[in-house]
Formats: sequence, structure tokens, C-alpha cells
Amino acid sequence: MERSGDTRPFQFHSFLHDRDLLFILIVALITRAAAVLPVHYSGYTSDEREYITMSRTLAEGGEFIDSNGERSTRAPLFPYVLSFMVRLFGTNLAVQHAVGCLLGALAVLLTYQLSILLWRGRQPALIAAGVMAVYPGLVIYSTLLQTETLYIVLALASTLLVYRWVDAGGMMLAMLVGITAGLAALTRAVFFGFIPILFLLAFAMKRKNRGRAAEVILAVVACVIVLSPWAIRNYGLYESLVPVSSGGGNSLLNGNNPFATGTWRVEEGFDVWYQERASELGVTDVGRLNEVAQSSLSGAIATGYIVHHPWETLGLAIKKAHIFLVYPIAHTDSNIPVQLLAVCADVVLLMGAGLGLVGHPPSRLSLSLIGAAIVFFFLVQVVLHAEARFRLPLVPFLCLFFGWGAGLVADRSRFKGTLATGRAKYTIIAFAGGIALVYGWTAWLFMRGSIQ
Repeated sequence: MERSGDTRPFQFHSFLHDRDLLFILIVALITRAAAVLPVHYSGYTSDEREYITMSRTLAEGGEFIDSNGERSTRAPLFPYVLSFMVRLFGTNLAVQHAVGCLLGALAVLLTYQLSILLWRGRQPALIAAGVMAVYPGLVIYSTLLQTETLYIVLALASTLLVYRWVDAGGMMLAMLVGITAGLAALTRAVFFGFIPILFLLAFAMKRKNRGRAAEVILAVVACVIVLSPWAIRNYGLYESLVPVSSGGGNSLLNGNNPFATGTWRVEEGFDVWYQERASELGVTDVGRLNEVAQSSLSGAIATGYIVHHPWETLGLAIKKAHIFLVYPIAHTDSNIPVQLLAVCADVVLLMGAGLGLVGHPPSRLSLSLIGAAIVFFFLVQVVLHAEARFRLPLVPFLCLFFGWGAGLVADRSRFKGTLATGRAKYTIIAFAGGIALVYGWTAWLFMRGSIQ
């Protein structure tokens, strides 16, 4: 596979003249539109119902509040986007689902362009986009009224803009990086913690640019401006700095306690244990605390548990890593065929991505930001609590390497060249063996009923 072809900067009208890419985008739209009704055959998820209710309340001029009475636990952008659609088109959910499908197709388009920027070749970009178009988890979550699809688009846009910014420079690109990063954080609070890493890596990658300091400062300022209205609103409510969400302490406690399951669910007995720990810290009535104070208390309790129970914490971390990396990304735990399809897709994706990672052209540019994102978001879920769907924003990065790996397999001479070195050959064998071992062990646990 040659690193040639159309490597020009992307123009948003150009995909209309690229039949292959246009076909992939049409497939992405059709699969997502066709999945809306089957996915919702048994109704809407609890998160969807929450966001639907919040959006309608906001559209009627009500305040931002969820069914638990919390005003700053959920990130605000997605409910406000839904409320904007309610004001324009009414409460018909078909419009909102259509927008979700379009966002899913946009994620495919962004992945294509990101691959072009990294690999400078059209073939791996088309393969990456094709996998994105039909990947089961992305298809399913494009139909759900949850944060994932909007978040993936904004996270991808931030990454793509950083690479374009590093490549071309300029104040406008710097400002766009800051804006998209801020919007991504307002969609999922976990991205807020990644923003400093994003800017530091951009600063490091722009080391040859004399104006890099001024551009990075502008990006930071733009990001702060985007985050400021929500932070100011929260300070007015709690007299405390809450840039995006006040739920960090609660998430930490959900994943680190004697009754933790690795996910947001906890086993019976947690409430009594929690009240006992709160009393030890001088809080006799947790219900009187506002959500910021309660999250702070939860964080303190979780930290104490981690410090005094390191081995139990390590065991939970391994369990959360297993959930995050291996569990199928599906909208329900009861549909076994869908879960099996998701698992098969993950195995194929990981195999191809592993080959692409080993055989990709050496470039620190291609690995620094993507590698940092994968490691950061993995560690966040290992420390907090995990869900398989939290892996979705990393799928586009795996597709990038899958595109390169699949291209290697298609080109026998390059594939043999990649395997010519002993290190590459044994790395691929070890990687494939590790995947087979982990998924085989997971299947055994599932057959025993140890996991559901």
C-alpha cells in the first residue's frame, strides 16, 4: 500500500465528488436509520427518558434539573441541544433521532479526514470510514438519545483540528481547537480532565512554530470562554467552582467501595456503609447536603477506602479494566445475538488495529495525541467506574489503525515486509494470543453465569 492519493486538506463539499466515500456515508446513514425502531423495540433507556424530560423542561423555560433534583451532575450541552430541537420542531422524537443518525455519519466523515492527515493515503482512510459506518456499537448509540454520538463528534473534531493546527498553524485553528474542546467537555465532563493534556501536546508538537505560545494561549482563552457561562451559573448556585459537573466524587465512590461491582451499580448494603463512613467524618445527615458538598463527601470516603484497602482497590481496577475493554457495547444486557455481534466486531477490530499499530509508518505525530487519549480515558474509567459504552469514543482511533492494518493484509509484499522482522512477528503473535485468551476467559465466565 502506497502512501499516496488525495492528501489535500479536506473541503466539506469534496465528499460529494468522491463516490467511494459518499457510498460509505450513505451506508452509515441507512444502517443507523434502520436501527432506530429495532433498538427501541422495548422502549427507551433510563438515560434517554431523563434527557427527553430535561429537554422538554428547558424548552418550556424551566431550569436545568434532573429527576434526582440535581442541577449540576449531568453535563449540560446535550440536554440543551435537545431542547433547541424541541423548540424548533416540537416534541416529535423522529427529528432528534434523525439528527443523531446525521451525527453518526459525521463521525465517519471526521474519521476519514483524520486518517488522511495521519497516513497520507486514501485506502486506509476509506477502510477506517467503512468500519466506522457499520461498527455495531456506533450504529446502536447513534440511534439513542444519549450523549455518546454528540460527544464522539466533538472529541473527533478536537483531535482533527489539533492535527490541522499543528500542520498549518494559525490563530483561527487555535481558537477552533479551544471551542471544540470546551464543547466536548460540556457534553461529557470526563473530557475536561483531558483538556490540559490536549493543549500541552499541541504546544509540544508545534515546537517549530515561533508563534506557538500565543496560539496556545488563544486556544486556552477560547476554551475558558466556552466553559465560563456554565461555571458562573454553578458558582451562583453553590458558591463553588464547578466547571462542568459536580459528580466526580460520586463516580469515584461508586467504583471504590466494599459493595462496588465495577459499574455504577452497587450491591445491597452500600447505603448503610456510606452513612457510617459519613458519620465518622462528622456528617450525620447526608440528605441536607447540596450535591456539590455530597460529591465532595463521597470523594473523601472513596479516597479513604482506596488508601486503606489497596489490594481490594487493585482488584476492582482490574475488573473495571475488563468491563471497559472487553464487554460488548450494546444497548441492552438481554439481547444475546446483538451482544455476540458486538463481540465479534470487537475481536476483528482489535486484531486489525493491532496489526496496524505494529506496521504503521513511524510517526510520533500520529501516536502522541491518540496514544495519550487512549491511555487517559482508560485510566479514568479504571479509577472511577466503568461501562462498556465509555469505550465508544476510542473506537475511531482503533479504526484508524485498523485501516492501515487491513491495507497491509491486502498488500502481500508489504505484509511480508512487516513480518520480516522478528520483533514485529512476535509482537503480533503475542497480541493475537492475548486477545484470544482474554475473550476466551470472558466467554467461560459468561457460560458459568459469573457475568451477565
